[in-house]
Amino acid sequence: MLSKLAFPGNGAAHPLTGAVWAKYFSGQNEFTANKSSNYAAAFFAGAVSHFAYDVYGNFEPRAGTWELAYFSVEGIVGAYFLFPLWKKEPALFWGSVGAMVPDIEHTINIFDKRKFPTHNGMVPHGERENFCQGALENLVMNSFSYYLLTQDSKNIGRYQFGMNINIWNGHNIVDDGIHHTVYKTVSPVSAGIALRFHLRHNRFFEFYSTTWMKRAPDISGLDYPIRKMVQSYYLSYNRKLSTRGIEPFVGLGCGVFLWGDSNPVNKGDVSFVTYQKSEYRLVMSGGIDFDLNRNTTIVISYRFQSPSLGYTSARVSPVAEWTPGLAVLQNFF
Repeated sequence: MLSKLAFPGNGAAHPLTGAVWAKYFSGQNEFTANKSSNYAAAFFAGAVSHFAYDVYGNFEPRAGTWELAYFSVEGIVGAYFLFPLWKKEPALFWGSVGAMVPDIEHTINIFDKRKFPTHNGMVPHGERENFCQGALENLVMNSFSYYLLTQDSKNIGRYQFGMNINIWNGHNIVDDGIHHTVYKTVSPVSAGIALRFHLRHNRFFEFYSTTWMKRAPDISGLDYPIRKMVQSYYLSYNRKLSTRGIEPFVGLGCGVFLWGDSNPVNKGDVSFVTYQKSEYRLVMSGGIDFDLNRNTTIVISYRFQSPSLGYTSARVSPVAEWTPGLAVLQNFF
């Protein structure tokens, strides 16, 4: 049977991001509007957004707490703002539903064990342990999601979204003083997402995140062992040096590393990631853009990450790192 502990959701974040994914990643346009097949695609896009958001991490209020009351009010406010958009574009409603449905199994015992990958221990679930951090994160994400939902296709080309693969060339040695856990990263491969916001005069902001995970030795009696994870989030300001054919660019930004372990669980239980330390770094980047067509760009980049500017909860041997990367970006409006 499922644990008596329930995770009723985290406010308006899932329905808003589900609607965003339905709008931009399920083929919604004037030719496919109001078709059942497109509603199904929107529902699926919403479910995928739930998976992505769970891996990224959010604050999960427990049943019977005041935090749940706060996020319940947030959810009602979110529905108030979403309702006119749902009415105008029904596919957005189905995207929101797809993003909310996975959490039903937290409170209703539909199956003997949870089935969704980030709920049943198969994939670690990021978590913000601090309420204030979770509430602020939701405010930023919800505001940005609503902004994206209110935009139209006239802005095509201003924003690009895609996937990236990076290889770290460096190492960090961590000893938290309690578990004596040693993290060693020598050219590991990480994957994540990239988002660009294009400005005038060949300048753009770029946000990208990556996740690296390593499975620890199995623990007797448990289906899923500890997974060691490193998540990174960067924001940089870039300038293109040329806009003819191959487009080189340079940039400067900053980023944060989050290091943590997931808790070992049996199949059907949520494997939350507990972050043990963070690092803050300056980032200098350079790369080349190749436009495959009007909507798709291949990016080859190389980033220099400074030694850690600060860290928490651990003793760290900081070093600089060089990170080559490859990304595929798609215009989404």
